[in-house]
Amino acid sequence: MSHREKQLKKSAVRVVESDLGVIDLPYLLLTLLLVAIGLLVLFSASYARAYYETKNAASVFVNQLIFAVMGIGVMWLISRVPYEWYQKLSLLILAASIGLLVLVPFIGTESGGATRWLDFGFVSFQPSEIAKFGVICSFAAIMAAHTRDMKTIRYGVAPYVVILGIIAVLLSLEPMEALRYLPYLKKDGWLVTNSQPFINIPNYPEMGKVNEELEKLPHKVVLDVEAIAKEVGSVRAANIVMLGAAAPFIGIEYDKIADGIRRIFGRKGEEIVEMNLKALKAGYDVAQSMQK
Repeated sequence: MSHREKQLKKSAVRVVESDLGVIDLPYLLLTLLLVAIGLLVLFSASYARAYYETKNAASVFVNQLIFAVMGIGVMWLISRVPYEWYQKLSLLILAASIGLLVLVPFIGTESGGATRWLDFGFVSFQPSEIAKFGVICSFAAIMAAHTRDMKTIRYGVAPYVVILGIIAVLLSLEPMEALRYLPYLKKDGWLVTNSQPFINIPNYPEMGKVNEELEKLPHKVVLDVEAIAKEVGSVRAANIVMLGAAAPFIGIEYDKIADGIRRIFGRKGEEIVEMNLKALKAGYDVAQSMQK
């Protein structure tokens, strides 16, 4: 048997042919195994309370099982879509997810003490979940388009830092949310946050108390990102202002982040690029002044 035949025989164990490509059996089995383990853990943790509340110990388990089966069905349907479609639509998916994240502070609904959900009546969801998919698609598309340039800062680092920076800023563009992450902050770390709250929950703490907690931190950058964004041209650039304020602390050269912004917003025209670069610089200058 030739080396090529041995390789084909070995790979046959890993994949199954289908009309639209191949299915990687180990990954499929691992995914199903993780779902099964999750359901068993859920049943173990919920059966007593479920029985107490509904007289049916399996009510929570059955409900989650239905969603798991639906999820597997959606996973199969998505796997039938040619990957080229995701590549072509990657930036659109990312832009849509960022747009939905922007809506959360304004029309989001509270759950578990935090405002992370959007409710449109017939469906409610967390935009951060769509953002995860958008990040995966956009990262893969950029890597596929610049395979030979992945060792460079321009194509191998900058775009990913900018995309993650924008999404991370949107997820925590709020002072109370920033305080939630204090346990993960290093002793010499810097907290970067917006000074203006989005008060859209009834039990939001008094801003005086929030500011008291912020004042206790030795290293912090607190700025009014909306006001700064308006000064540079549009309140929609608030996330870029925050990215600029965080830039001195993320270990990436400012010029590389600016280059990433040029690449991401280049298709929208020079005016949009310049506005976002001004927003980045404005946030960066504020952070630099507070470090002195």
